Amino acid sequence: MRVGARFDGRLRAGAPVPQRGLTVAEVAANVRYFTVQREGPRSRAVTRLVLSGVSEADEALAEVVRQARSHHIEHVVVHCADDAAAVAGGPLGAVADEVVAALSTTSAAPCPAGMTASIALTAEALADLPRLVARAAAARRLVFTWPFPVPGAPPPPPAAACVGALMALPPRAGGWAVKGLPPCVWPGGAAPFVPWRTSNRFYVDADHQLAQALVFFPDVVRWAKPDTCRRCAVDVQCDGVVGAWLDRGLLPPLEPLEPPNA
Repeated sequence: MRVGARFDGRLRAGAPVPQRGLTVAEVAANVRYFTVQREGPRSRAVTRLVLSGVSEADEALAEVVRQARSHHIEHVVVHCADDAAAVAGGPLGAVADEVVAALSTTSAAPCPAGMTASIALTAEALADLPRLVARAAAARRLVFTWPFPVPGAPPPPPAAACVGALMALPPRAGGWAVKGLPPCVWPGGAAPFVPWRTSNRFYVDADHQLAQALVFFPDVVRWAKPDTCRRCAVDVQCDGVVGAWLDRGLLPPLEPLEPPNA
């Protein structure tokens, strides 16, 4: 759910830019719609809530999250637009399970302790990756993401360049996670992270609310897998890759991995 209209530090995925932000009343109405009003024998329960573009430590928004907990929401993630430390230290941070700060080369602010740091693997980030990672030293979790296609934006660095830069990083307590790059692109398939499948979700902003919400896959992002992936040992855990990058040849052919004891 995109709360703020302006979200400069977001991980761009080609979603439309809303004309305005959501009001707290609209956030509450959408939470109720997806957790209560859509309940039925053919609907799948919504158990996760992601609030993005959040720039204020709002008590009213925190109360919406408390109410959502009573309607089957089990996990709440907040993506900060501005002062991540203020959001994490405020009432909203107190009721969220995870608060995320996006790190980029356009800002020098470190990731506050205990938060999740997110780094998009753009050309600019790759050129300054050790410095960016150093700013995440206090982060509870560090997540790298191979960027999604965005109209008018340049493509990301090739997969091989991203893998090389990540492998050159010093070991980090707790390790790190990677989205968008499948394990098979690492040498020998020995990826230094455990892959996980991204669950689908509804995308809500001020222009797409309630029944008009978008479905993230495929309305916003499209994953792709060649037929060979069906024989891979981690097929059920792996998203594959963004179809546009596969078509552009930004990564080698995806080869199925063998089970560890094969």
